[in-house]
Amino acid sequence: MIFSIMLPKLASFTRLSTVKAERTESGLVESLYGCVGEVIGLPAQTLDSMSNKDTEFKNVRACLKLMCHSLAKDRENWTREQKTQFYFPPKFDRNEDLPQCTARKIMRNPDCKIAVNVWFPESEEQPCYTVNVPAPDPPHRVIEAAIEARDREVMGSLDDDDEGIENSASSKYVLKVCGREEYMLQECCIHSYEYVRSCIDREEIPELQLVLKENLLKSIPENKCIILQKEPCAVDIEVVSDTSMTSWELSSDHLYSIKVKSFPVKGTFRTGMYVQAQLFHGNQPLCKPMKTSDFSFNQTWKFDIPIENLPRSARLCFVACDSGKDTAIGMNWANIQVFDQNRKLVTGRQVVKVTNFPENCTRTEYPFGSPGSNPDKHANELMIEIVPPCDNDVYFPHNSRIDSILLREDGFHSSPDTRNTSFELLDRIVHKDPLQTMSKGEKAFLWDHRNLAMDYQPNILPRVIQCVNWAERHEVFEIYQLLKQWPYEDLSLVTALQLLSPEYPDERVRSLAVKVLEKKLNNELLKLFMPQLVQAVKLESYQNNDLSRFLLRRALKNKIVGHTYFWHLRSEIHNGMSQLRFAPLLEAYCLYCGSYILDGLYKEVKALEEYRSFSRQTNKNSSLEQLQKNMRSWLDNEETRGVLENQTAILDQHTELGELCVDDCKVMSSKMKPLWLSWKNRYPSCAAESQDTVKYIVKDGDDLRQDMLVMQLIRLMDMIWKYTSRDYCITSYECMSMDDHFGMIEVVSGAKTVCDIEMHKQTGVMATTSMHEWLYNESGQGQRYLEAVRKFTHSCAAFCVITYILGIGDRHSDNIMLKVTGQLFHIDFGHFMNHKKDKFGMKRERTPFVLTKDFITIVTKGDQKVNDNAEFNNFLYICLEAYMTIRRNGTLFLTLLSLMRHCDLPELQEETDINYCRKCLALDKPEHEAANNFLGAIMASYKGQWKTNIDWFLHRVNRVWQGMGSGS
Repeated sequence: MIFSIMLPKLASFTRLSTVKAERTESGLVESLYGCVGEVIGLPAQTLDSMSNKDTEFKNVRACLKLMCHSLAKDRENWTREQKTQFYFPPKFDRNEDLPQCTARKIMRNPDCKIAVNVWFPESEEQPCYTVNVPAPDPPHRVIEAAIEARDREVMGSLDDDDEGIENSASSKYVLKVCGREEYMLQECCIHSYEYVRSCIDREEIPELQLVLKENLLKSIPENKCIILQKEPCAVDIEVVSDTSMTSWELSSDHLYSIKVKSFPVKGTFRTGMYVQAQLFHGNQPLCKPMKTSDFSFNQTWKFDIPIENLPRSARLCFVACDSGKDTAIGMNWANIQVFDQNRKLVTGRQVVKVTNFPENCTRTEYPFGSPGSNPDKHANELMIEIVPPCDNDVYFPHNSRIDSILLREDGFHSSPDTRNTSFELLDRIVHKDPLQTMSKGEKAFLWDHRNLAMDYQPNILPRVIQCVNWAERHEVFEIYQLLKQWPYEDLSLVTALQLLSPEYPDERVRSLAVKVLEKKLNNELLKLFMPQLVQAVKLESYQNNDLSRFLLRRALKNKIVGHTYFWHLRSEIHNGMSQLRFAPLLEAYCLYCGSYILDGLYKEVKALEEYRSFSRQTNKNSSLEQLQKNMRSWLDNEETRGVLENQTAILDQHTELGELCVDDCKVMSSKMKPLWLSWKNRYPSCAAESQDTVKYIVKDGDDLRQDMLVMQLIRLMDMIWKYTSRDYCITSYECMSMDDHFGMIEVVSGAKTVCDIEMHKQTGVMATTSMHEWLYNESGQGQRYLEAVRKFTHSCAAFCVITYILGIGDRHSDNIMLKVTGQLFHIDFGHFMNHKKDKFGMKRERTPFVLTKDFITIVTKGDQKVNDNAEFNNFLYICLEAYMTIRRNGTLFLTLLSLMRHCDLPELQEETDINYCRKCLALDKPEHEAANNFLGAIMASYKGQWKTNIDWFLHRVNRVWQGMGSGS
């Protein structure tokens, strides 16, 4: 029997031989659980201990395994073609409409054809043939054209019989991207593939390679799912007593009541401290708050809401505050769901460990915080007693009963008279900034015209839900009736993401949002929005929910999606509150992803541990020379190389890492002493030398989640620009947070920092020509120089917009880079939302964004004058066009930022943090006013460039000083 087991450090999970016959099935499963524990960072014993303490945690583990068991069984019956699609998922855009910039470039070519280089590895005389194929042709037509070109070269001409042979031969091959494990397996338009599309945008010829289909099928790995040998445990179902009753059967005089036994506070009690409790549904209070300021407990608090009116997702929220200063600040908090996962009213003695608010937090309530106890064993305990309303168990009514009532009352509500309806007001409401609240009058109007709004503008649904008084059961019924009728297929992706915000905790609302995601999220978009979707899992009221199941299903059906999903969860597993939500999902994924996938994750986790071990043993105060010696000794170690070499790249699952290029590896000079690592490409390109090596930076000590978020938003802006206006020549790179303040960043080849260019030229602080001279010399002059200027102009305009809208700070000259092909781009996004660095109590950066004379000199091709300069005026137009395009999609960006408010990013915790972005987008202002504001910001940045130059000069001095101090 062949099976994979966990071996010592150098052995991976599937590097296996034959297991002894006497090894029992339970022993195999136990070994599997041991490996999974190493991969996710939590041993099975820890998970079992958590299950014993938390029934909901135990049940969700069982439910997820039951679902995954069924999916894994289906996978066992996949055809070879289905398996090929899984292990080599093609990267293509299912959108039939081409981006405008790509379409324009294709249309410039005769007959809308594109040139493709196709390589024949087995040929020695002429391995590559360039063919011109219509852009809409599928891959098999490209293969046929390449074979025809080769045969014409060999035989001179082809007759009809030869063409038949050629068509037959083409079916034996598939197309592969040179230098990458990326195959074109879908018979869609060739221009739909991401690689081909990016080549068209860069005006480069795609380099493709023919691979025998038979060899590809043979390379499909064995991916046994050993856990299928054992049937999953049954889910514990609570037996409802015959004497139980529903909350709706209680009389209205049964008010929700509690007794607070104790509530811990940070430090010692002092005047001004108080404890407050209140019932919430999302961010809507369901009753008046109850408060005590003398910390005399054991009093009965009766909230002014009958239990019969409490909605399913109602939450009891506690907070301790200190009002001793000018404004009250929250100290710690705890939340409890009113009904448990089985719909039972939670009563009796409850002990919950509280969570401290972050330092300098201005919140005085936190209904969005995850319900339940803080897993930190050192956290202080809140003790309360929830008074039972009667002697019987009380349950919230089951969905089946609610559905039957909805069915009985269906059709009783007619739309209001629309003759005097203000459609202008409906338009104004739907186009509001999503974080802007509606007035009472707007809410009343929208609620009265909700049926009309559904037909007129389906994407107004989040605003309609905001009109509901969740403490009134009849209004809840009315919104449930409306949800049944709402045309969810007409809802946009943005609306679905909005409905996953914590403001909408109702399970029916969130289930509707997931239905939209299932319909509209292809794999590439799912990867793009994964950060927000993973955070939304933490915002669910209960651990077993539609969103969690949706993400887990999609992860198990696509290797690349699964890898992205795994690392987004794994990177937060050190956080106690995240463990409760993410650990069951990680465990289920790793148990059922199969031995081959688990092997890859095991190698990556071991590599992560190796990087972190070396980084944390390194004395960062040592000289660079000493650090370099230590690194060389580390990389020369055979055991180290065994862990780091010959595996799939973590940041790009289509790239295989070979041997380490030890001579190219180094410790970098910046504060955290990141590691610069270089590998040979295991399957180097037969065309491009630049793909022969793969370089990554490993950073220990920086929280890269913020960098990931900014890079995501940059990619999204790039996508929007390409589809709606033009190609702004954006350079993006991969970045991944993998653990607490630990992660990896892709190195962009062929680029230098602005600081390096200036120091190489040895220019003065106010010099304005160094970058232009460097680009002129490096680009090759002539037409290449003009093309480099065009790319610089567009990329500079784009990053003016990006850094303005996102309020990106710390823009010194080592955080801005320039490629020899002209693209300017920014790196290191440790400060955003206008949280800019201070020096001596003053903001170091005092312009809206960086726009220096050095930049404009490139835009104007060396001309020092900007007044009435056509190139400068064109630059302003390009900037304005880019800004207005993003502004028209502002709701999407505000929604994405809002969903990330709850992942404890230091500079994105409060709604006030997003206010800077809201102000820059100016969605509440007319277009001409927003445009004038942005043009004003451009001129203020340009005229205030002397402030930037001084800041850059001080940075250069500091860099030289640090270099002298470190002995470099």
